[in-house]
Amino acid sequence: MTERTREIGLRKAVGATRTRILVDYLLEGVALAGASGIAGWAVAYGLAAMVNQLPKQEMFGGLPVDGSTTALAFGALAVVAVASAAWPAWRAANLTPVEALRYER
Repeated sequence: MTERTREIGLRKAVGATRTRILVDYLLEGVALAGASGIAGWAVAYGLAAMVNQLPKQEMFGGLPVDGSTTALAFGALAVVAVASAAWPAWRAANLTPVEALRYER
């Protein structure tokens, strides 16, 4: 959020509401987390498939990737994404246009 403080000030100066800025930043955080979650799932699924192709010892049955594990992981990711995006979004929404436009990097 600190890199985009001037952008927030400009948006507020031209009429963006607090709610609109809050929603935009929350959606951006969730979208980034979702994209990274899909990429991470694809890498994990690929690695699990490669490990499952290796010759296995009797005690090792492979790496199962099932729907319930995937759903649990994406649910946890969603909670963390909203929690980590909420504070910066709230701070951005509560900036005044003058304060945000005056901000220097």
